[in-house]
Amino acid sequence: MLAMSAVAHAGPCVNGALNTYDAPGFSCNIDALTFTSFSYSAVGTGGALLVLPSGVSVTPCSGCTTPAEFGFQFSAPWSVSSGQTQDSLISFAVSCACALVDAVSISTLAFGGSGSALVTETLSNGTVLSMMLNSGGAKFSDSAAFAGVTTINVVEDIKLSGSGASGGSGSANVFNVFNAFSTSATPEPSSLLLLGSGIIALGGYLRRRRGV
Repeated sequence: MLAMSAVAHAGPCVNGALNTYDAPGFSCNIDALTFTSFSYSAVGTGGALLVLPSGVSVTPCSGCTTPAEFGFQFSAPWSVSSGQTQDSLISFAVSCACALVDAVSISTLAFGGSGSALVTETLSNGTVLSMMLNSGGAKFSDSAAFAGVTTINVVEDIKLSGSGASGGSGSANVFNVFNAFSTSATPEPSSLLLLGSGIIALGGYLRRRRGV
């Protein structure tokens, strides 16, 4: 009950660094959505300069591209040069007393030579969105619709490589990652109660008519 109360009374999400968001017990709201359980990790090879949570800016977004979309933009100087790799994970949970019905993800990416950038967003309902940029092509946004759920866990995987599969010299950058979710209203408990009462009353009326 205490945990539920804390989430219910979360304050509005505001601009800040990710190390504020990933503090224990942190939660915040954007419209009807509540965001909790933030975490961040980063690993690298070849001397890549890792981005710390304090270096990731978080910008809440309400009505992001449509009036019913809500989410965040995560911005940071994720980058690698030749011979380096970097893999950063951002995770959080989003819940709503309604129905979450789709997600959209957009990234700003750059590369040079044999470098590559890949951003994958994996949702706990099995939905996977991806963005990529390398010498083979580019994909800067992705979206998916799904059956309505009240809670989704999100893992954002930001992978950079300064070399291709067969080596070579290159670079890669990810400047920001944008996540948003759309909602679909569901009946309030009082509406459901009225609907149930109406069905019961209708059933009684039909039984009386059959008995006449």
